[in-house]
Amino acid sequence: LGDHLGEANSLANQGLAYEILGDKQQAILLTTQALAIFEAIESSFAQKTRAKLTVLRSTSPYHILISWMTRVHAKFIAKLTAFLATSP
Repeated sequence: LGDHLGEANSLANQGLAYEILGDKQQAILLTTQALAIFEAIESSFAQKTRAKLTVLRSTSPYHILISWMTRVHAKFIAKLTAFLATSP
């Protein structure tokens, strides 16, 4: 209760998780919420979070490629883990 810095950090971390999962819109939403709190409490993390939002909002081919590669890698690891679990 009342831990605004912790709440903002939690939102920023959730935003990062959604970015890794390839859900850019949810990542932007959560990171924007984190930024609002960081700014309200005048946290030094506000500047870093603003920069992160700039990257998230970009449509550069590099960012899109990294997002795609992350999703493909996650699917590969899941399939490999399932395969290894059924192997003798």
